[in-house]
Amino acid sequence: MKRQPILVLVIILLIGVFLPCKADLFNDGGVHNITSGSYSVITVDNPPPTAPAFTTVNYGGTAYTELLESYSNSQVTVNGGWIDDFFYAYDNSQVTLLNNGVVNFFLGYDNSQVTVNGGDSLGINAYDNSQVSLLNNARIMGLLPYGNSNVTIDGAYVDLLLPHDNSQVTINSGSISKGVTTSGNSQITMNGGTIGTYLQVIDNAQATVNSGYMETLSVSGHGQAIFNDTIAIIERVTAHQHGQITVNDGLFADLTSSQYGQITVKGGDINGIITDFGVTGNSLITIYGSNFNVYGDYALSNLLFSGYGILDSTYNGCYLTGTLLNGDYLNRNVLYIQDFGQIHLTPVPSAVILGSLGLTFSGWMLKRKRML
Repeated sequence: MKRQPILVLVIILLIGVFLPCKADLFNDGGVHNITSGSYSVITVDNPPPTAPAFTTVNYGGTAYTELLESYSNSQVTVNGGWIDDFFYAYDNSQVTLLNNGVVNFFLGYDNSQVTVNGGDSLGINAYDNSQVSLLNNARIMGLLPYGNSNVTIDGAYVDLLLPHDNSQVTINSGSISKGVTTSGNSQITMNGGTIGTYLQVIDNAQATVNSGYMETLSVSGHGQAIFNDTIAIIERVTAHQHGQITVNDGLFADLTSSQYGQITVKGGDINGIITDFGVTGNSLITIYGSNFNVYGDYALSNLLFSGYGILDSTYNGCYLTGTLLNGDYLNRNVLYIQDFGQIHLTPVPSAVILGSLGLTFSGWMLKRKRML
């Protein structure tokens, strides 16, 4: 009988260990500071308070929760603490993660806005029309935008970026270390920053590179990519399986088109580490410019072709010189043309127009003289 109090105490302790964390609902339209305690679920504004009121939650300190949900027009700031599983942002809720916050997974839906201004997260999924901004050294392992979502990366560090399903991503600065694959009519615009390994553009997606650095680019499945700036430094550019690439400017080492891929070159420094054009299998590279010459030797002593026209596999291994549309030079670029691949050397459109106008004017003058 004397052991009964000890047994009761043990049972109470065991019950305390296995009891779930408390769940809380905040929807009174007020301001709540959660800096301690352990929760299973924190729900904000579901159901919402009477409009136009909304609830504000400041989460941090030593607080712990497994799940946090924000709804309606609520505002939640995470500056410290720990969210162990998921943070769900719905409706028009606004969520901010600051330097000291840790959220394992963010999921943004509807028209929610998620701003990661520092802090850490294993992954962010953006759906519907949600907006995500990654700023100031924020660290994200995986970023998956879907369904018309809009993502801006400005100074953040992301391991893997996978835009899909009409989503839009803008990279102004920061780093994507393990690569980017954009698909499903999504659009990515790169104004700066670094893609450490690869950018893949597939399934009708589009990529516009105005500035920045990446190692390799691959465009396929009717995807499209455009390069516009000299700071876009690329090790290897490949268009295949109906992929289309337009090069207006940039610094490149290798251009490759294969399997119905198309590359249009109007500018750019293609005198990088490897100065190759590689074309295989019903593919096409169109180069706009002037003063084109093809030589059979590196010393440029054996001229094989001059002017405009179509180069096929008979010019495989030859060297190309000329001036591109934007004034950049081709300097002994090696041509690898195999199978049914072709390189089209095309005159500058303005030169063609001016030439046509010149011929028209000359004909008119000649006719006028005859009439006189």
